[in-house]
Amino acid sequence: VDFAGNSLWPATIVESLASENFQLGDRRYWRKATILADCVTQLCAPNANGGVVTGRALVDDEFLKSVGASDEDLARYRCDPAFEPPRLLA
Repeated sequence: VDFAGNSLWPATIVESLASENFQLGDRRYWRKATILADCVTQLCAPNANGGVVTGRALVDDEFLKSVGASDEDLARYRCDPAFEPPRLLA
């Protein structure tokens, strides 16, 4: 059986009930959870991103950029469209 294994990490706090319940800062510092969903979609479509990706620790925005997303594309994931949240992962 062929399979791929990766870890996927958010670069910022991701909007979720946990973020809200634990009051993890101002919402403008968060990104929408759809950024992770779009990463998983790309990981599950190896023909779309140039082949199978496996055995890697991936950071959401870096991975999307590696498969062709621009900074403009990533803006749609901001909870506050006018504010770029600071990265928590280097």
